[in-house]
Amino acid sequence: VLNFTHIQEYSYSTYSLLISLSLDFIDGPLARKFNRCSQFVDLNDHVCDHLTMMSAVYFTADTRTEFGCLNLAVNAIHCVGALIYMARFGHYFKHSKTGRNIVMNMIESNNYWNICSVLWGCNYMAVPLIKLSYASSHGLSPVESSGFVDICDFLGMCVCASYTVAVWY
Repeated sequence: VLNFTHIQEYSYSTYSLLISLSLDFIDGPLARKFNRCSQFVDLNDHVCDHLTMMSAVYFTADTRTEFGCLNLAVNAIHCVGALIYMARFGHYFKHSKTGRNIVMNMIESNNYWNICSVLWGCNYMAVPLIKLSYASSHGLSPVESSGFVDICDFLGMCVCASYTVAVWY
């Protein structure tokens, strides 16, 4: 019974994360279309994004390994750094007109549709979804992984770390 309960929870978590990410994908275009944009709405969206990203990594990082601990630390630093940045400057990184650098421009180019952002997305979105999906389908722990998933996760973590440093320097 306990195993079934955990599998069911992983399944609910997978669907909840997928729905959250799907709604996040359409909320900006809808807000712009219906002229419902404001500084508060934009900041709220980015705060919710970062808390979702952090929780997805938190629940699927294997903290029994050095990489899992490092991945969790990098994502926590990014999340806290983003929240501090938004509190200090009143906007998200991509809205900054000054202090731009090559790393920020590369990650944010084409409205985040580029290889760097895809790798970053693997780290906080695709890998957690894959891990939760396998956990619910195969009765595994949500921290279980494969070599390929770990490589994608590692590359995404590197993008996350470089983005965090680039925003502040």
